[in-house]
Amino acid sequence: MNNIYPYAGFWKRAGAYLIDYMLINIATQVIIRIMALPMASNLQALEKMPENEISWEQLAPMLGWLPMIMIVALIAPLLYFAFMESSSKQATLGKMALGIKVVGLDGGRISFWRAVGRKLAKIVSGLTFNIGYYMAGATRKKQALHDKMVSTYVVDKNFKQGDNLPEVEPHFGILTGIIIAEVLVTLLFIGLFVFVVIAASQH
Repeated sequence: MNNIYPYAGFWKRAGAYLIDYMLINIATQVIIRIMALPMASNLQALEKMPENEISWEQLAPMLGWLPMIMIVALIAPLLYFAFMESSSKQATLGKMALGIKVVGLDGGRISFWRAVGRKLAKIVSGLTFNIGYYMAGATRKKQALHDKMVSTYVVDKNFKQGDNLPEVEPHFGILTGIIIAEVLVTLLFIGLFVFVVIAASQH
């Protein structure tokens, strides 16, 4: 049994997510632009027509593509994370680049549907002022909120099923500091927004 420190650090996880976000954004933009090609000629034709001559029948084919484009933008990231984290690599490209992977409670590979649940659970982590994400740097087994929700861990790529997953000293001081900083920044932006609205209403 391997007793070395197994967990991926918060910043390594954040770096992996940033890499994945950029890759997903580029891939999604390419897919959407390809899907939008059939609309390009219609759009050019409509731009040359007077507004009062444009009919619903001419707009309908273009509008019909919009739901499909929105579905791709929402589903593509979900499928990417689910397929990659449930694959034999147990990691997205970002995680592979930084040498980390996702495992289940037993330290083994997770199923596709658990990977889907993990991605969807990140919505909850985000809705908590991102506190759910920061928990990865503070909890005893370095689990973010979405990890706790679906019983997963993020560990070093050399971790093997059966290796030890010890509890470590939590760092609630760091977590508290991050939470306070984020709340203060949020309040600052709200204050600036209110100030701008009040200033604009007085002119």
